[in-house]
Amino acid sequence: GKDETILAALERHQISDRLSMPTNMIPSDCRRGNCMTCAASICSPRAPNVTVTDDGLSPHMSRLMKEKGYILTCSSHVVGEGLELELGENHEVWTEFYRRRLEDDQARFMGWAAMARARRKGDERNVPRWKKETESVLKEEKPDQDSK
Repeated sequence: GKDETILAALERHQISDRLSMPTNMIPSDCRRGNCMTCAASICSPRAPNVTVTDDGLSPHMSRLMKEKGYILTCSSHVVGEGLELELGENHEVWTEFYRRRLEDDQARFMGWAAMARARRKGDERNVPRWKKETESVLKEEKPDQDSK
């Protein structure tokens, strides 16, 4: 029914013979959408009406999931027949939505900048420690400068 998630329907119908996997192996974990373990892609050219309830994602992430043709079976409902899904898309979803974002130059720069800000704020809260560490570093550098 339209009040039942796709994941619950798959488990209820125990269609493991058609899925070539035991029902308890249908990808799922948190059942709130946060982990993305149940991610699937819609394969049907004319998919029935699929609605997403609270998927645990930010509105931005929910919109991206929909744009890319992914759903979370634990928080999606279908009205009508003919929905074809590719289950087990969690690796692809993680790569698409998280990994690639962390690998580009801008993300690395932002990470370094955030670490530098955190370090500076910590040093500002503990000036005596900062002074001691700075003096220690300067003492270590002196012999190298003298040997040149």
